[in-house]
Amino acid sequence: MFFRGLKFRLISLFVLFFGSTLILFSYFLYNSFEKNQSQDLDVSLYNYTVDIVNSVKVDLFGSAFLSPDFTRNADKIFPFSLGKTFILFRDPSGQILVRSKNSLKHEFPWTDKAAEIVKNYGKMYQTILLDADEDSRTPMQRYRMITHNIDAPGGQRLVIQVAAPLDLLERQQRRLRNFFFVSIPVVLVLASLMGWLFTRGALQPVTDIITKAKKISVGNLSDRIPTPKIKDEIHMLVGSLNDLLSRLEGAFTSQERFIADASHQLKTPLAILKGELDLIKNKNLSAQETKEFLKSMGEEVETLSKIVENLLLLARVDAGIEKFKFEPVRMEEVLLNQISRLEKLAHTRENKIIFNMSEKEGGYEILGDDELLGCLFHNLIENAIKYSPEGKQIEINLFERQNELNVEVRDHGSGIAENEKEKIFDRFYRAGSNGTKATGYGLGLALAKKISEILGGYITVSNVVDGGAAFSFIIKKN
Repeated sequence: MFFRGLKFRLISLFVLFFGSTLILFSYFLYNSFEKNQSQDLDVSLYNYTVDIVNSVKVDLFGSAFLSPDFTRNADKIFPFSLGKTFILFRDPSGQILVRSKNSLKHEFPWTDKAAEIVKNYGKMYQTILLDADEDSRTPMQRYRMITHNIDAPGGQRLVIQVAAPLDLLERQQRRLRNFFFVSIPVVLVLASLMGWLFTRGALQPVTDIITKAKKISVGNLSDRIPTPKIKDEIHMLVGSLNDLLSRLEGAFTSQERFIADASHQLKTPLAILKGELDLIKNKNLSAQETKEFLKSMGEEVETLSKIVENLLLLARVDAGIEKFKFEPVRMEEVLLNQISRLEKLAHTRENKIIFNMSEKEGGYEILGDDELLGCLFHNLIENAIKYSPEGKQIEINLFERQNELNVEVRDHGSGIAENEKEKIFDRFYRAGSNGTKATGYGLGLALAKKISEILGGYITVSNVVDGGAAFSFIIKKN
């Protein structure tokens, strides 16, 4: 219904604009035609009057004599009927001296003002109404009349008045008006039809987009709207809608994954907590047993807290709704901070963390988020501690290579099997070490990889020749 209304509005605007333009053009065209025809008529009437004046003979007594065939002129074409043209002569006072036979019953206007104008300018044009002839079907007709001076012998002055009918000119004007009155509506109807066809074709892609968009729901968010081949505004609109669908799909997928991950990973510690609570309710515990029970519950609560924290961060990163503030960050400062936080954990396993940094003027600065970068380094270092045998070193190297900054975290464990190098970044996957599953819940490396992508870098993993695995976070310099 909306696009029907839009189509109607577009057609209405098109017809209104086109119709207004056409009417204005026709109006100016008609006025120009009428003005030119009127000027041509006045010129022809003047020429005809000059011919009459040249055919008039005036004697010394002021009497005017007309040639009997003065109305015949085969050399000129006039836009009026010569047979219906009225002619009369006046003296300067306005007294009629002689007139053509067909003008006997007509009264030509004459005023003192007209006499003054003719005296000063030599001629004057007027449009007048005269009674029709007996054969005419109209009671009154419009005539174009010229009043012109004649210089008679002996210094006398006469005035000639010639009135020509306007019926031929008016007939042409009427035909032109009728043509406009008929052609303009026809053209507007054709324009409306063309506008309807044009808008139908122009809006058809939008209609297809609406039809396809209505079919997309939560169950098929992976579907996309077909992109038109022509790269126009519709192509850009479809691209924007598909990008929106991709973000929505990511948000829904992240939500579903979070629910699945939470239900999968939280089930075990919650079950352990419930079992221990049931046990303490049904058994009288000694002080030592109560202390061990509380310690066990504290560990499970800490595990739950860390799992929930990482799951929430992963969900926000996946959905793209986390607002990260990117600003200059010194990588060596973030590394030192995380090393200091994890030294206690390394000490419990008798591991030693060694930090090597190449000298670099200005430091190792990138554009990022210090909390995200700290989380990435924390998980890489914690993973190295987890997989290093007791008493071994954890080596962290910070250096620059080929316009890239590199943070390498190396352990001295048994390395990673080739078939597990891609899987270790999957959520809840825990790689084996010498055939034994490591402790933890398999979110650290998945979160580190996701953060590296957000920061514009990437993580690589490789086995070291003399034993162990090396994880490298690589990012371009600012």
